[in-house]
Amino acid sequence: MSSLVDAGQRFGFQVEVLPTVRDGATRVSSSAVRTALREGDFGKAAELLNKPYLISGHVIHGNKRGRVLGFPTANLRIRFANPVLSGIFVTRVHGLAEYPLPAVSCIGTRPTVDDSNRILLETHILDYDRNCYGKLIHVEFLQKLRDNQKFPDLPALGKAIERDVADTRAFFNERNDIRYSPCKDRI
Repeated sequence: MSSLVDAGQRFGFQVEVLPTVRDGATRVSSSAVRTALREGDFGKAAELLNKPYLISGHVIHGNKRGRVLGFPTANLRIRFANPVLSGIFVTRVHGLAEYPLPAVSCIGTRPTVDDSNRILLETHILDYDRNCYGKLIHVEFLQKLRDNQKFPDLPALGKAIERDVADTRAFFNERNDIRYSPCKDRI
């Protein structure tokens, strides 16, 4: 901190040091939020942020492989090279309906279908069949299902996605989440 204050004096800007923010005994900081996210403790991250952890963006066109496999996705571009999250997650999507929609999301590279190391957030919204290209959505992370992995072929990838979708449905059903119910007919 002192080097920043020194630089401010040399280059003519002011540095104001703020007191540490605490939530009980826990210091609230971006490092604490990143640690909670890396550990999959989305409740702790929400507590530190005072809101659920979300990634927001406008839905972009992808290569439509998810659609071919029977799992169309809403894709968001991730603009940073090392996102704190990577893997497959139970999520909810805000911004397409009056209530959050249940979903399963993959964030990271796509080693089975693309070796460019481009990072995307791909979200399959359960029982949703509407066009959402260009719309602003907010993807809320609830639980990690598994790490990303490379599969030998597209059928094996499709089977893994089927399991992820089943696990996501079970997550919402076990919690009797009133926000989860198939929404095809309600939108």
